Amino acid sequence: MGIIPSRNLEEQRREENGVTYFDRGVIEGKDGRKYSRYAIQTHFVKVGEDQAALVEQYVRPLYQPGDVLSFGAKVMCMCVKSVKTRDEVKPGWWANHLWRFAGINHTGVGMHEPYKLQLVIDMCGLPRVLLAAAASAVTKLFGMHGVFYKVCGKGVGGIDGFYTRSSFELYHQMALINPDNPNELCAKLYQDTGIPVVLMDANDLQRDQLGKSPDFPLTDAQIQDAMAEYPAIALVLDIHRDAVEDENGGQMRMACTLDGEDAAKLMLVVGTDAGGLEHPNWRENLSLAAVLQARLQQDYQGLMRPINLRTERFNQDLAPMDLLVEVGASGNSLEEAIRSGEAFASVLADVLDQYSGKSS
Repeated sequence: MGIIPSRNLEEQRREENGVTYFDRGVIEGKDGRKYSRYAIQTHFVKVGEDQAALVEQYVRPLYQPGDVLSFGAKVMCMCVKSVKTRDEVKPGWWANHLWRFAGINHTGVGMHEPYKLQLVIDMCGLPRVLLAAAASAVTKLFGMHGVFYKVCGKGVGGIDGFYTRSSFELYHQMALINPDNPNELCAKLYQDTGIPVVLMDANDLQRDQLGKSPDFPLTDAQIQDAMAEYPAIALVLDIHRDAVEDENGGQMRMACTLDGEDAAKLMLVVGTDAGGLEHPNWRENLSLAAVLQARLQQDYQGLMRPINLRTERFNQDLAPMDLLVEVGASGNSLEEAIRSGEAFASVLADVLDQYSGKSS
């Protein structure tokens, strides 16, 4: 069972013993163990509510022996008052200038908010934040992400809030900070309720285990298996065949030679926000495209056409790493397209290794 943030579907909704929950189905772990998962709907938890009372109200009516509870970190933050309001944070000169250079991803604003950045400065100190910002700027040129959070440490990645685009108005004025004693909180909740508890900080990018109660029946690896929504999606590729005509209206063939055989030329297309539509992560897409382009040019000379930077978004705003790939044109053969696809895949696998586990 879990009190966790998630995307629940109406057809998954169930009612039992006065509690609304969503049946998230059965998932099989790497060791073959199967987990039935239920996301429990609660009221909007306010600052200072009692976490044990929440469990008794919403979990106890559904609990069966052998069940474990995944408790959302942000709910725990509200309960233990691990929060900061805008009135408590005073952005200084550095926060008011540095936030403009921070990136945005599809899960939130990251550090692209002066109050949130000032909170990090207050927690970590200005020298460490400046070092983290410099390291992040340099490493992003090589396609590495998440360096800012790794250098800052101190749970900075777990800060949530000061987000004016949130549908919850409370988050416009408040930030939640993951508690620094998660194992103690889990132990206390287990003592009060008798239900094994793991504290999870979950979002669209990752699921972090913060702590768990004593004698928890699952290993850390099994917890990650049980919490996994889908296999991690590292990249979204939108594959197309370009439509290029000659002066007489005929279909052109975009070709090169790889190891003595004909292959279809490739082109990476990157959408932007230049057309006026919101597209916060297009620079990250462009960074990835540049890394791929350079590697492909190096390993397969002549394969790549220039990167096509466009004013349209092509739905690339829907995922943190999303590229459109034009494989040849209408005049190319299937065999030529497959040959190019194999070359592209071989380089892509290496490049994705650089990004693995580094999303911010």
